[in-house]
Amino acid sequence: MIPGFQPNGLLEVGIHLATWSEIVQNFGSSGHRRNLLEQGTLKALRHLRDAGVIDVWLDGSMTSEKDRPSDYDLCYAVWQADMGKLDSVLRPPLALTQNGRQGMRRKYRGDVLPQEGPTGGFLEFFQQDHGTPKGIIKVDMRSLP
Repeated sequence: MIPGFQPNGLLEVGIHLATWSEIVQNFGSSGHRRNLLEQGTLKALRHLRDAGVIDVWLDGSMTSEKDRPSDYDLCYAVWQADMGKLDSVLRPPLALTQNGRQGMRRKYRGDVLPQEGPTGGFLEFFQQDHGTPKGIIKVDMRSLP
């Protein structure tokens, strides 16, 4: 379940499990947001699911009260992915380079970053906004259309 926003416009602190329909309901409040979710986020999530990934976290201005987010951020459990099925722009080390990031943004309209372990890395980074703790979404991958 997705909680409310803090007074600063960011999600309440914590990792909040959400279905795809909850994500669209809570963060698809405009045509621009819905388009970004459907043409970018969902495309990336389906690809990750098809590559065997079950743990994915959503962040970025998409999960804030910002009127017009420029993109979204995902991080995924890279150890779960079948590298033979994973898009090359999402595989480390390419995913961590400027060329890889440009490629993923063109194809998926956001950043889709490899989380190397169960703690630290992007998962920890996503839960901070310039030193201020904030919440993120863990996507229920079984709920994807």
